[in-house]
Amino acid sequence: MYKVLGFLVGAVCATLVALLARHLMIRKNGKPEYDERQRLVRGKAFEYGFYALLLYNAIYAMACAAAERELMEPMLSGVFGVYVGLLVLGLYTIRKGAFFPVGAPQGAKVGLLFAMGVLCAVMSARYAQSGALVADGMLTLECLQPIAALTFFALGVAILLRRRRDRREEAE
Repeated sequence: MYKVLGFLVGAVCATLVALLARHLMIRKNGKPEYDERQRLVRGKAFEYGFYALLLYNAIYAMACAAAERELMEPMLSGVFGVYVGLLVLGLYTIRKGAFFPVGAPQGAKVGLLFAMGVLCAVMSARYAQSGALVADGMLTLECLQPIAALTFFALGVAILLRRRRDRREEAE
């Protein structure tokens, strides 16, 4: 009960901080505008993210049926599916150049992704050291930290690789 309550409080706090940051950014820089091509790419990315979520759910259900038991705590299995969908969405939009609005500054946002990844990795190490990642043969809710760290790092690396590719194309 307390784990779920802590997770919900953390999620609410993170949402409020994200909304406040977005409000301040819009006040400072104006509302970000995606061009028509980016909107189409983002629509396709949402579609692929949804398909990835469906595929994850099907694979997880078959794995649980084959093992004849749950492999993760129920809340973790649901949130993990959301992470899979968001990762597919993020990687697709980055690959197609539609992750950031046209002309939007990217430096601080990429730094924030890596900072969040480091923070989650530190928490992951703490949980791993205490042995809290696995209980009764199931992955616990604490596994969200390493999953989040990997997600943040993957998106940050993808953005850096995209930047490198864009710079190389501009130089040619």
